Amino acid sequence: MHKATCLGENVVPHTLRHTAATWLAINDTPFALTVEYVGISVETYARIYRHHALSYQEQARNAITAKPKP
Repeated sequence: MHKATCLGENVVPHTLRHTAATWLAINDTPFALTVEYVGISVETYARIYRHHALSYQEQARNAITAKPKP
């Protein structure tokens, strides 16, 4: 156990960074703010974290479930 944080030894700074980025995505934090806060590129955010956002592909999801237009 890491003495300073009381976390398991397998928890490294990257684990906390990954968790923070995931939580920010889940909470629909604007991606520009997320990438700046966590210190990752827009490409990394898009590739790894964007799908966690609740709004991810919302327009497509709404279109699939919408009634057909007459």
